[in-house]
Amino acid sequence: MNDNTSTIEKLNRLVASNPSNEEWFLFFTNLHAFHRSGMGLSIALDTIAAESTNLKLKECLFSMAVMIKDEGIQLAEAMERQKIFPTLAVFTIRAGEKSGNLEKAMEELTQQIERQGNITQKIKTALLPVYISYAFLSIAAVIVFAFLIPKFQVIYKERNMDLPAFTKMTFAVLDFIKNQWYIIALIAIAIGCAIYYIKKHKQHWLDKLWLKTPVIKSLVYYQLQYRISTNFAMFAASNSNHIDTLEELASISGNTIAADALRKTAIKIMNGNSLSSSMKENNEEKIFDYILMNMVRSGEDNGSLPYQLGIAAEVYRKKVLAIIENFGTKITTVTLIPIAIVFVFIMVSLYYPMLMISQVKH
Repeated sequence: MNDNTSTIEKLNRLVASNPSNEEWFLFFTNLHAFHRSGMGLSIALDTIAAESTNLKLKECLFSMAVMIKDEGIQLAEAMERQKIFPTLAVFTIRAGEKSGNLEKAMEELTQQIERQGNITQKIKTALLPVYISYAFLSIAAVIVFAFLIPKFQVIYKERNMDLPAFTKMTFAVLDFIKNQWYIIALIAIAIGCAIYYIKKHKQHWLDKLWLKTPVIKSLVYYQLQYRISTNFAMFAASNSNHIDTLEELASISGNTIAADALRKTAIKIMNGNSLSSSMKENNEEKIFDYILMNMVRSGEDNGSLPYQLGIAAEVYRKKVLAIIENFGTKITTVTLIPIAIVFVFIMVSLYYPMLMISQVKH
């Protein structure tokens, strides 16, 4: 019985998913509350683990509690050993431990996870009508190609009609799909392989493409500005040095173009340059927005860098939210209108010969 239970538990761990954004938010909220109340970290981790519904997180928290209690390691190191915690979380907690203000670091991390989660949820909500439209169009495409077009083919063949060119084109496409389906399958596989290759080996090119593609480039760009400014503000408030902060920002930026610019900026600072001048010298790709750069310069001049970066972060957060409001509509317009034109063409090509028959009869 014990062997069966152990096997089931191992299988559950294998298929268990990494924690979602909501689960991370709940974990760090609870951890912050317990730490603020004076509860020891190992006891807090055990308590949260007992209530966690995510098997992978539960196991990691129990393991961390043992490490902290028996080995005396710090929370950030215990998190890093588990390999599932977000890099941002590990770096933030480590910065809080170094500065002696772990409670503040936990609070800021929780707020950041919540804000980023809200933005992600709004993007998903904005795209929901697009997904629904695609689903309906897919069903319509199956009906048209599997039932409607073949039916019209039979009708016109029985009448031995001289069909217009665009109707013949529609029938030819259907015949190609039915008879040469394997070619379409090979093309789809080739496209999938190409996308995989690009993601694996040409991510730099792909990231540059996202920053230049109409409709989505503004959202990608201002999300990047928000991510840089809000995380930089959080790290600066923890008294983390700029070089470590920039290296960490590069690893969590989500964009290789931005990561390169951040790492080059860190190198300039190592050579004795200021943060603002280093950002300006490494802004060939226009990664750093003018608002962000001006806020950094102002923060350096008056010694209020975390505050100025916080202002910039709020500006970019509002910009991102404003872009999201119309994002779904723009995506729908750009992607669905061409598909709708194709459907109109097909329907006209099918019904036009029927219309000509009725006019001849009259």
